[in-house]
Amino acid sequence: MPYVTVTVKRKVEYQPPEAQTISARVDRAGREAKEIGLEARRALSTLDPTWEGRSRSGYFDEHASAPALIEEVAAEAEATAKQIAGMRVWVWETEERLVWQPDP
Repeated sequence: MPYVTVTVKRKVEYQPPEAQTISARVDRAGREAKEIGLEARRALSTLDPTWEGRSRSGYFDEHASAPALIEEVAAEAEATAKQIAGMRVWVWETEERLVWQPDP
């Protein structure tokens, strides 16, 4: 019998089906965070310019960095969304193949 059946393993690469959905959600969250950061920046810049004293200084010391931090988180979320969208997974599959085996 010159044909024999052999089991062969092969590496298969694919994108997980949920990657695009998750990527879109993370990207949307990043865009929303970016908007919140811009709104916070606008809010800080429109505070009453006549406000003076220790309460103003304390407020700005505590909150002035918030817009930048929010925008940093937004940028990280957008970068992560791109990574998720490009995610690939490898699995090993086995299959049976009929191959020719010459007589010895």
